[in-house]
Amino acid sequence: MLFSPSRARQRAQLPALVIIAGVLAAPPYPLIEHSTHVTSSAYLPLVVNLPFTRWQGGRPGADASDHAWFLAAGPNYLTDGVVYVQTTTGVYRSPDRAVSWQRIQALPGDDLRPAGLVVSPSFDRDGVLFSAWGHANGQSARLYRSTNGGHDWELIWEPPALRALAISPNFAGDQTLFAAGDSNTIYRSVDSGATWQLANGGIEEGYIARRFAVSPNFAQDRTIFVAGYGALYRSVDRGSSWQPMYDAHGPHYGLAVSPAFAQDGLVLAAYREIEGSGLFPESGIFRTTNGGDTWAWSGVGLPGSYEPYPGSIAFRSDFATTGLVYVADSGTDFLGPRQVYRSADGGQTWRALPPPPNAPAHDLLAMADGWIYVASDAGVWRYHESCYDRIVNGNMEHNTGWSFVGGLPAGYSSQYARSGVRSIRAGIVSGPPIYSYSDARQWVTLPSSRTLTSATLRLWRLSRSTETPLTLTSGEPAPGIGRLENGVSPAGALAGDLQYILIVRPDATYRWLLRERANRSTWEMSTHDVSSYAGQTIAVQFGVYNDAAGGITAMYVDDVTLTVCLQE
Repeated sequence: MLFSPSRARQRAQLPALVIIAGVLAAPPYPLIEHSTHVTSSAYLPLVVNLPFTRWQGGRPGADASDHAWFLAAGPNYLTDGVVYVQTTTGVYRSPDRAVSWQRIQALPGDDLRPAGLVVSPSFDRDGVLFSAWGHANGQSARLYRSTNGGHDWELIWEPPALRALAISPNFAGDQTLFAAGDSNTIYRSVDSGATWQLANGGIEEGYIARRFAVSPNFAQDRTIFVAGYGALYRSVDRGSSWQPMYDAHGPHYGLAVSPAFAQDGLVLAAYREIEGSGLFPESGIFRTTNGGDTWAWSGVGLPGSYEPYPGSIAFRSDFATTGLVYVADSGTDFLGPRQVYRSADGGQTWRALPPPPNAPAHDLLAMADGWIYVASDAGVWRYHESCYDRIVNGNMEHNTGWSFVGGLPAGYSSQYARSGVRSIRAGIVSGPPIYSYSDARQWVTLPSSRTLTSATLRLWRLSRSTETPLTLTSGEPAPGIGRLENGVSPAGALAGDLQYILIVRPDATYRWLLRERANRSTWEMSTHDVSSYAGQTIAVQFGVYNDAAGGITAMYVDDVTLTVCLQE
């Protein structure tokens, strides 16, 4: 018998610091409060020059109770770094990625609250911004427009209520805006906000909208979604009629459409149940990849608690090449601190970033230069992430991410774990030798060589064998055996038991990263540079071959990461 049943489970000690996506996680910096009054002609520094391993930020205005609600990036953000935010004291502009702020619109009324901020996609030509302010104490709501970059504002509309605002990606051509008020009132303007008409056909009575999400291909597909207290709705005729999507669960507190929607049909909706259904966690994400026709729960890695719960969702602006999307917690911290989570697989699984200030988040931006911005009751905070992990479930604690191939399938095991409570076992751990392959694999897509600076695969393995130790070279397999059959090496390609790590291409060709037959009592890390696969879809595969002769061989694998770093 290779392993004694009486042997205590072996685990490595967890490190004192945690590395998340290549960035050192550490406690957040304290809020930076300001006593200097913000004027319309001066930018107020918001953060000091801190290492990009923690959240940086504070309140854009001088008011210590200022809450940030809505964020918007300038159309030329990657070159000029311009960010806008609407807070409880006005609208602010930053010329330097939220380091300093200038107020460009004061709060237009003491009893008004932020309800939306949008920037024209053709801002370079038209200089247009819109700010929406919700009603309170019997006042009408207000919509303001600026046509000179925020220097001057014009009150253009006073509806009974405003709760959400959206702008067409094709605004230069169609001049279209959407707005939501109370009790199923959805409005549409096709003349840059000068006039408005109800556009709520199909919306149930009493529905309260919270957020719109417009298809980036709106000019062609005419698609827009709205989330709120009730069903999720979709319109495919520019808002003229709406269809409920009940299988997206609800009510919803966050909604986002993929920047690559025309290709992937991906939409994410964050929900929190009012009363527990028993069918799903009390909060989480629902996901569609066919434009909303069908939805599936997609909250692996999120707490699933009633408080806090996931709210604002932001796809990274270069999502098509990175696959990155983020969600921020809202609500109270009754069952834990509020966090920001990252998904590297289009919203299927999530992991927490280092914690931001523990305050309800209201909006989120994720930009291609690696900056993530959060608007919350604590102000505007930013976090820089140029490196992240592409592996899903690398700690093996969930039943997702990995598939198992071979005649003697690998599988999750609680017998040995480097961290947490599980690893993946491959091979034979007891009994007679059996001719078999036993592999686990996961497909990933690496960013293109235009943006990728490095890609490093790391995994920890606990190798066991009763046969003679052996070490072989890495590299391409010999001619004639260079293509997998049914997911594993061709019959007869290997002689003698073997533990291995492979990179597999979509055409089933592969490369050895490691080949050995070892028997060790401690976990050992393997590190491999896989940056040569930039822009490709590959499988990370590891496993064990037993040849049915002599002894038996196995391997446990844990804490797998594939850290990619992008140009800044």
